[in-house]
Amino acid sequence: MAESGWWWLLILLPLAGLAWRSVPLLLARYDSAALRVCPPVTDGVSADADALARAWPVLLHWCFDGASPGNRPLWRPWAPPLMAQRFAVAQLVGAPDGTLRAVAEAFSRHIDGSDQLLACPGRWARIGLRLRVKWHDAQWWRARQSADPWDSGYLVDEPAALRALQAFRPRRATLLVAVDLSAAALQARIATLAAQQARFAHPVRLLVIGTAMPPGPASAPVLVLPQQ
Repeated sequence: MAESGWWWLLILLPLAGLAWRSVPLLLARYDSAALRVCPPVTDGVSADADALARAWPVLLHWCFDGASPGNRPLWRPWAPPLMAQRFAVAQLVGAPDGTLRAVAEAFSRHIDGSDQLLACPGRWARIGLRLRVKWHDAQWWRARQSADPWDSGYLVDEPAALRALQAFRPRRATLLVAVDLSAAALQARIATLAAQQARFAHPVRLLVIGTAMPPGPASAPVLVLPQQ
């Protein structure tokens, strides 16, 4: 009987560890207190196909630089994730503000899987995609793939949103977009995110449009939209 009990323990312990790590990941929700899905400025300008084609490689390279593999060892789910850069900031320039905002919105909908969802042929395909994304979220041992959907959202200049951002923990790789924030508001949000980045389990990228970058971080690049 004692030997039988040990065998059950050997089976139950890994299962308990799997549940301890996976269940919170499966239940995690989009942080709507800190982020907004819709852009704060809607001027009706759309990004033409040429602008998007020029922007995509620049933005994708910046997002994924230092973001992978992002996994943990199978038997050490508590270990820090493997990634070189948890938080990065960049400013997008090289076109009128309306075009830059449209490019950022289109890219956000691309990287967060909205385009994949729209391409699904029916309701069950959309449900299947959502479940597959959740299952991938729960696999801490799985390396991040370029096609994995990120979260995306806009930062807003509201005290409550800033307070929520102070407790922000990304549930998956996340693209943040700051559009036309005041210099002081932008600086406060960069400082807030930078101070927390050691606790980020996933990469966070902040794309700035319409506001000059505040002094520091000195390494923050300017992403120039390539010309035709």
